[in-house]
Amino acid sequence: KMTGHRNYLLVVVALFFLSFFQTEGVRTVGVLELDSFSFDKIVDGSKNVFVQFVEFNFRELPELAKLAKTFQNDKNTIIALVGANDNSGLRDKFHVKKYPSFLFFPQGTKEAIRYYGPSVHDDFASFINNQLHSQLSKLRQLASEYGKNLNENTFIELELSVKNLPEEHSKFVFLSSFISSFRVEL
Repeated sequence: KMTGHRNYLLVVVALFFLSFFQTEGVRTVGVLELDSFSFDKIVDGSKNVFVQFVEFNFRELPELAKLAKTFQNDKNTIIALVGANDNSGLRDKFHVKKYPSFLFFPQGTKEAIRYYGPSVHDDFASFINNQLHSQLSKLRQLASEYGKNLNENTFIELELSVKNLPEEHSKFVFLSSFISSFRVEL
């Protein structure tokens, strides 16, 4: 019976030392890990995706984990991570030359916007929120081009109706809503 306890204790100690010295493969909670195979399936224009490129294999990234927690209830925003050494095709495609590097892919496009600020949660969150606000501003600008001043509730309704559509379709839905909101009086 003593041998079983001793073996159990040895296993626990071995696991402790392995976890203490292991740096590769540690996963960051709430952050989606992307590779060359999954990248295009996630960054397809259907959601906002903030991606951090790291040089070596995945390690714990507390600021990115905080960011993932901040956006965990936003079904249209994904926080992701790419290990650049294992995914050189992605590294080269997006011209990643230093680490960490950050790219934001707004919903409705596959074009990247590079983030150059500090690697801290508050700055990440501010950048993403500014980008999301910019999308709503584009809707307002489109409305003003067509000579109609819409109130905030109308914009929220329109934003929800076009959120999951590709950009070319969202403009059509927006303009259709626009036209149907006019009353013709004879």
